[in-house]
Amino acid sequence: MTSPVEVQQAELAGRLARPMAGAFVLGSVHLLVALVFASVAVTLGATGALALSPFAAGMVMGALVYWATGAGTVALRRALRRGEQPDMAQIRRYLRLPYLLRNIAPIPPVLLALVVAAYGGDGDVDLLLALVGCMMLVQPAAMLKSVARLASRPPAHAIWSPRAGTGPAGPPSAPPALPPGRMRLTLGPGPLTWAAFTVMLVLLVPVWGVGLVVLTIAFGGWGTGFFVALPLSLVVLAPAVVLSARIYRRAWWLDGTVLVQRKVRGELRCDLSTAQVAAEAAPAILLRGPELLPRLVAGQRGRQPLRLWLRDPDRRRALLPAAELLALAQAVSHGREDDPRIAPIAEGLRALAADPSAV
Repeated sequence: MTSPVEVQQAELAGRLARPMAGAFVLGSVHLLVALVFASVAVTLGATGALALSPFAAGMVMGALVYWATGAGTVALRRALRRGEQPDMAQIRRYLRLPYLLRNIAPIPPVLLALVVAAYGGDGDVDLLLALVGCMMLVQPAAMLKSVARLASRPPAHAIWSPRAGTGPAGPPSAPPALPPGRMRLTLGPGPLTWAAFTVMLVLLVPVWGVGLVVLTIAFGGWGTGFFVALPLSLVVLAPAVVLSARIYRRAWWLDGTVLVQRKVRGELRCDLSTAQVAAEAAPAILLRGPELLPRLVAGQRGRQPLRLWLRDPDRRRALLPAAELLALAQAVSHGREDDPRIAPIAEGLRALAADPSAV
């Protein structure tokens, strides 16, 4: 029989599959853009090749960081599938090559910019190209950091279940009433998240504009060159697009007994009164590192499970208001007040509404 630790290690290895594939794909995209620049530089002669070299160097170094991150993630997944439980020091050993490349990656574009400036180039343009080349290293470094933090997450464990020994095993004293109509839950991005998103836009939009102009000029001007440069320059805006989608999906409602999560395309819905519901303490990525926070997991056969934080990582671990916790307890236990698997969860939610320090 598979142990709970083995199941958790397998789930963590599965979560690392997406950043692993993304690292290899984005590394290939960076290298493709660098090769396109190299081919354009050859047609411009020695002076043009030297002028475009800082940006191309930044793209190549970014590709190396991406690929090294992907290779390190492969090694991490193999270790997890072997049953290892690496701590942060061991994770850094698996990722030592991408960390080394991340630290030395800004050196080539800066050195090439200095060479260009020393040999009679346009100082402002050279500095701008070097800056854009260095900005291409921000995304690979961010992915490396996210992989390390994801791999270092502590495992989740169940709460408010008879097996965990918390919460009463018996049914509540009185059947709960049906929850009220559609209620917006107090979850989602807070002021810090919106501030970070605004700062990202402020930094990325000018860089995207400069990159678009540089690419357009490199590809032959505002005719055909613009239409070739536009899709390549959109790579810079990829982090803002991804973050926008994640922020948009962090809106939740409780519609009677149905839990609703907003998605980019439509909604995900789960009837809490009939679903398989569990409460767990799961790792959340905060500014100071991973931390276990309580969340509700609800799923129905053949559908994607919904995971609702009871303490919101986006709002500095703020607990849901008492009225919303009570409404969730009513929705979970509606029509199955005598179910010994559900009663501890409903009572745990009520206890948390009465005493926020309960979990």
